[in-house]
Amino acid sequence: MAHKRSPHPTGAHAAPSPSTGQPAGSRARTVSEVPLAPGENTSGQRKYKYSGGFDFEKIAGGMAQKFRHNDHYDERSLPNMQTLLGMIDADVLITDIRWMAYMLATAMWETSHIESFQVPRTGKGGKVMTGKDGKVITRTRKVWINMKPVHETGEGAGRRYHNPVKVSALPTGELKITEWNGNVFTLKTNGQYTSAVHGRVPGTNPPAKPVEAYTKADGDEHSYFGRGYVQLTWWYNYASAGVLLDKGLSLVTDPESAMIAQTAYDLMSLCMRTGKGFANNHKFDDYFSGTQRDYEGARAMVNALDTDSIAKVANIARLFEDVLWDARKSTS
Repeated sequence: MAHKRSPHPTGAHAAPSPSTGQPAGSRARTVSEVPLAPGENTSGQRKYKYSGGFDFEKIAGGMAQKFRHNDHYDERSLPNMQTLLGMIDADVLITDIRWMAYMLATAMWETSHIESFQVPRTGKGGKVMTGKDGKVITRTRKVWINMKPVHETGEGAGRRYHNPVKVSALPTGELKITEWNGNVFTLKTNGQYTSAVHGRVPGTNPPAKPVEAYTKADGDEHSYFGRGYVQLTWWYNYASAGVLLDKGLSLVTDPESAMIAQTAYDLMSLCMRTGKGFANNHKFDDYFSGTQRDYEGARAMVNALDTDSIAKVANIARLFEDVLWDARKSTS
């Protein structure tokens, strides 16, 4: 996996405070009709509150039509979208097509990367070429793939969270975190942390090489670069995210579990709904409620500092809205 688009990963600039909040209850929202300026292929009103499922054949057709001019979309990403949309469809707390569209747009933008595939080489008339041994001759084709959990490009190289830390378990159920510069923190089971030396802050002035206190420290070594749909960074953000998802400190002891699609989705859904975690107190209801349809402003939930991406993600979200609208199984 290489050459990913380089939006600033979530948490690279401002980290949320650790929280003990739990996912909200499971009651679905009431269906109501909301007037909206018509989209490209509809007129009149759109009933944004929706939980009737989608026809994926229509989704595939809609993607081919709506994204035909988007160089970062390839049909090879359809299985990834089907997985993501399946989780959205099963989430009883996501019942607004605007929310769904923005989640899909965010995942598409944040996870776009290039992958290489071997495809048959063709000659005149499109005939597949074969060698003297009868085997098909192939060539390498590089395409953009998205909408699946990814590692941050370069695994955070050049950023302060790139350096690994050592993690060891304490008898209390808490964790001891030792950074490259020798700073030591106690990570509590509620996701909050304290410093062994008053006033020390995580990630401060990392040295070019680990100090002796780090190399001699016990524990397992882990790196907390961006992972998932909305990339999670810094060990303390992994801690607070795990607590939010009722997973304790498991994301700290096993950061690769943030790559599990359901875990990555649950984090994106919870934070965008509640404003907790990476969303830094910004939530869906701030941008999509009643007649409001603020796809530009919604970028504040993920990375308002990346101003170049605001309009681009918003335009992608509008396309997804049209695709979802046309693929509803129930139109009543």
